[in-house]
Amino acid sequence: MSEEAKVALDRLLDDYDKKLQERQKMEGKKQTEEEAFAQAFKKLSSSVILPIMEKMGLHLKMRGHDYRVYEEDETVDAEGRTRDACIYINIYPAGIERSKFGVCA
Repeated sequence: MSEEAKVALDRLLDDYDKKLQERQKMEGKKQTEEEAFAQAFKKLSSSVILPIMEKMGLHLKMRGHDYRVYEEDETVDAEGRTRDACIYINIYPAGIERSKFGVCA
């Protein structure tokens, strides 16, 4: 390999290494931002959303209906697909058999 070819190859590899480092830095920043969002969501859900859903459910229960409030954390399946964290409230109207309702998740 000629000296000129080595220099050109080194330049290409240097550019590649620089872009790779920049991408890894951005991915690290993105992951940090996603983790911060997940923590903020968890805090909001436990301090605001879930209590409101529970109050609403208790009010429905006082009127003869039923409910179920539950939450799921973020999960990643075996294929690497992510399922986001979520909060659910299922409402079961009075006079209708609960078994008539499917799972709303």
